[in-house]
Amino acid sequence: MQKYEKGFLVAVIAAALLAAAFIHPRLLGNKWRPWRLGLDLLGGSHLVYRVDLSKVAPADQESVVNGLRDVIEKRVNLFGVSEPQVFVARSAGETRLVVELAGVRDVHKAIQEIGETPFLEFREVQEQQGEGTSTEPAFIPTKLTGRYITGAQLSFDTTGAPQVSLTLNS
Repeated sequence: MQKYEKGFLVAVIAAALLAAAFIHPRLLGNKWRPWRLGLDLLGGSHLVYRVDLSKVAPADQESVVNGLRDVIEKRVNLFGVSEPQVFVARSAGETRLVVELAGVRDVHKAIQEIGETPFLEFREVQEQQGEGTSTEPAFIPTKLTGRYITGAQLSFDTTGAPQVSLTLNS
């Protein structure tokens, strides 16, 4: 009988040590915990953006929303979050973009990083005339912005120097 009691005691101690290793992962290192905790267990940020499609043609709305989701997903992936969730939710005629960031505690920084809209505009350099003391070139605004660009790719000029070739929509 005493033999079974010792075996039972050893099994209970082994189970307790194994449970402690899973509860406190630093005991055995992270190799014993291959899964990543999500928003529900780790905590983090849950952001909901309302998508304004009022100025978009109905035929283009689906592609615009998918493009927006892809852009936000790329920004979130650069943020360094483990397993971010970016998805589109539609209800009551409204389209929303939901972003879930596990482990991100600074909500304001996340909103700033995700919400910054890049704006590309082209300007011409104006050669300074007169005896101005400024060493910075003056720029003349043009009507060409990034919204007219449909594609960009790397190309090389005749000397082999790299350059960017832009494709415009009109």
